[in-house]
This record gives sequence, C-alpha cells and structure tokens, in this order.
Amino acid sequence: MVFDVGQVQSRIITQGTNGNDQITGSLSADVIKGGAGADALSGDGGNDQLYGEEGDDLLYGNDGDDLIDGGAGNDSLFGGAGADTFRFGKGYGTDLIGSADVESNRLDTADLIDIQSSEVTFSRVSDDLVINLTNGNDKLTISYFFPALRHWPAQ
Repeated sequence: MVFDVGQVQSRIITQGTNGNDQITGSLSADVIKGGAGADALSGDGGNDQLYGEEGDDLLYGNDGDDLIDGGAGNDSLFGGAGADTFRFGKGYGTDLIGSADVESNRLDTADLIDIQSSEVTFSRVSDDLVINLTNGNDKLTISYFFPALRHWPAQ
C-alpha cells in the first residue's frame, strides 16, 4: 500500500491526555481531541476537527472550514478564516463562541446537536446571543452576534 504525505497527514488523529494539553495542528486537515483537562487546541491550517472533550477548553480553528466541538465543560471557541461549524449539545456546560467576524463573507454555523426547538430559549445580552437549554445546565453565548447577524444561519 502506498500513501503520499498529504494522505497520511489528513488521517492523523492527535489525542490529548487527562492533563492540561496544548496541541497545535499542521497546515493539513487535522483531527485533534483534547481528552480530560483544561486544554488549548489550535487547528492551524486545513479543514480541522477540534474536540475539547472534558474540561474547560480553549479551541481555535484558525484557517479552513473547521468543526469545533467543546464537549463537556465551560469552553471558549474561536473560528477564524473559513466557514466554521460550532457544535453544542446537552451536557456541554457554558460555552462561548468568540467574536464573530463582521468583515468577512464567510458563513459560520452553530449546530445544536440532538436538541429540539422546545428545549431552547433565546435572549439578547448587549450584542451577544444567549441560547439557554431548558434543562437549566447548559448555555451557549455567541459573542457579537447581532452586529454579525447575516453570518449565522439558524439550524
């Protein structure tokens, strides 16, 4: 079997430890999983998949069309250039999607996984959109949402 470097790099999964990890991906498409602990994950270039998993994590997609999933814990999520997808679900805690980019033409998406419309309430706090789950335990804040409204489709 023969692979070129690009094929191999696009299939590498980096797994963090149960401690506090700092992991930066490559210029290719990376899959990075933080594991438990307060992790700092950065996708660098490529269409990356970042999973904070357990703990209070800091995730940066940077360039590319990234999938950013904080998992359980109170996480801060940032995209970058590209059309990014931010995942949020039950048991995720209190997450923040950092400043929306009002200057670009990119289209970011907040994906509320396995959540029914009857399980959410929406509110505005200054320029931020706050999405509360009716279970009382989970909240997603999209920073600077209202000035950047044209960039965020509802799903």
